[in-house]
Amino acid sequence: MGIKKRLAILLCTIMMISLILGAITPAFAKSTREAKIESVVGEVEVTKAGGSKSYSAFEGMTLNQGDHIQTGPGSKVVLIIVDHDDEVTIDQNSSVYISELSESAKGKKSKVKMWAGSLWGKVKTLAGTDDEFEVETPTAVMGVRGTNLLVGVDPETGESKFYIASGVGQVNKKGEEDSGGGTTLNPNEQISMDEDTSNLEDNKSVADLNDLITNTSDAIIEAIVKSKAAIDEENEQYINNLQNQTGGLNQDTIDRINQNLDNLVGNIVKNAITQNKVDETKITELIEQINQQLDKKLDLDTVKAQELSDAEKAKQAQVKLLEEERKKKQEEEKKKQEELKKQNEALQQKLKEQLEKQKAEKQKAEEASKKKAAEEHEKKLADDVARAAFAAKQKAIEEEKAKQAAIVAAAIAAEEARLRVIADAAEAARLKAIADAAAAEAANQPAPVLIPKVTTEIVQGSPRASLNVYLQDFGTKGIYGVQLHFTHSSDIYAHGIVNLESDIFTDNDPEFVYLLKDSSYYDASENYMTETMFIITKYDTTNLTVTSKQLLASIDFSAYSSGSITLQKVIIVDKTGASHTIQFNQTPIQIEQNINPE
Repeated sequence: MGIKKRLAILLCTIMMISLILGAITPAFAKSTREAKIESVVGEVEVTKAGGSKSYSAFEGMTLNQGDHIQTGPGSKVVLIIVDHDDEVTIDQNSSVYISELSESAKGKKSKVKMWAGSLWGKVKTLAGTDDEFEVETPTAVMGVRGTNLLVGVDPETGESKFYIASGVGQVNKKGEEDSGGGTTLNPNEQISMDEDTSNLEDNKSVADLNDLITNTSDAIIEAIVKSKAAIDEENEQYINNLQNQTGGLNQDTIDRINQNLDNLVGNIVKNAITQNKVDETKITELIEQINQQLDKKLDLDTVKAQELSDAEKAKQAQVKLLEEERKKKQEEEKKKQEELKKQNEALQQKLKEQLEKQKAEKQKAEEASKKKAAEEHEKKLADDVARAAFAAKQKAIEEEKAKQAAIVAAAIAAEEARLRVIADAAEAARLKAIADAAAAEAANQPAPVLIPKVTTEIVQGSPRASLNVYLQDFGTKGIYGVQLHFTHSSDIYAHGIVNLESDIFTDNDPEFVYLLKDSSYYDASENYMTETMFIITKYDTTNLTVTSKQLLASIDFSAYSSGSITLQKVIIVDKTGASHTIQFNQTPIQIEQNINPE
């Protein structure tokens, strides 16, 4: 056989092997799994992965990775992970996200994220050593194996609580899953923590069953009762493991733990009845149904209370004290934020009242002045001689008005003619500019372009500080109006009535300065901010040209506490009516406190 023929056969063999391997490879690729809704009570909304519209949940509805579930008041939903029969009961007022339902060569992974509310998980013993089931909250992540667990999240504080009824749970701070700093929860143990919790062991204890069910509803209690067979089976295995440990706990301690676990579900139900979390008749009927399937029957009349050692009681007390300290700190912080908001609102109200008072006083003074003038006028008219003189004077005034009207009409006609000349000259200049630009382009010489530039400067003063805004390189377009857009801290007040200081709008120019907008809002970082807009307008036809750096406007601000001002943008309207927007967005300018509120 020739060398070429052998090479051809070898090449064909390699190609066939590649095709076979290519067909086999997808079997080991990561694939998706699904869950289904087993039952629904009340208002439950589902937002599908990647979507924004929510749908009412229904029995048999398929759920996938990325779906979000929201339960309303008095509602609940039970999910089943299809290929593993794990069961998750989501309580009322809860927000849960299915972050992962996947399968790879390493095994299956199920993960839910919980932002608010509570859930009960009944997780079967994981078939593979690499299978994973995790529950994540805003502060922690718990991985479990063959576990019945309760998880709760306070939506206001983000504090998380984890409880293991049976099996084993490994709890870590969020983001520290691989640090080795987590803690293990055994049956009837709990842990509570927030984002500031550092030592997890200090916050773990034997469960306080009375406190445990405080934030749950009848839906969770019923799910616990239905899980009793699985809880008993796993806890029996746990006690056997304790018995077989060399050098472990003494027999009295093991017997006490075993008794507590045997009576665990019964004590949870009795506490729920005491706290009116469940209807006693309804839960008794459920217990009778479940007892038909149980080896260890549940009899509330024979349930023994938990027996704790002195060390366990001390640890419970320590954990409760830490929880109370966290709660007190959270309440103080909330109160502080509310007080700051209240102070800001009071300050704004005071400023508003001051402005209204000034306005009322001004109006009152004007009315008094008018009244006085009218009284004096009537007094003069009372005299017949004065009236005659007044009539003659009025006649002379009317005649003068007519004369002046004729002069004004002539001046208007002359002004219109002048404006037509200016317009013709402007049009000629525009056409010349077009021609010059075309000529420059033809000569491969681009026409020069002026780029308007705005700069700012703060002049600190008391009781006001001035923010100077400078403009340059606007050219000969002619300025007729300017809008200045500011954002600043809510403790800084912009004065609505402004005595304009400007190198561009001079004292001889007719202009109008007006505070168009002054509104408050919270930005993305929850800072209380104010948006302010000023308008400066000019009514004559004289072109205002700006080439070198000139003062456009000086705006007065009062600061009740130190803060910052940012000029966001400047909009300039030229004589043609066209607008030119200059975005600013520079680093905020700091202004020091220059006035003390009374």
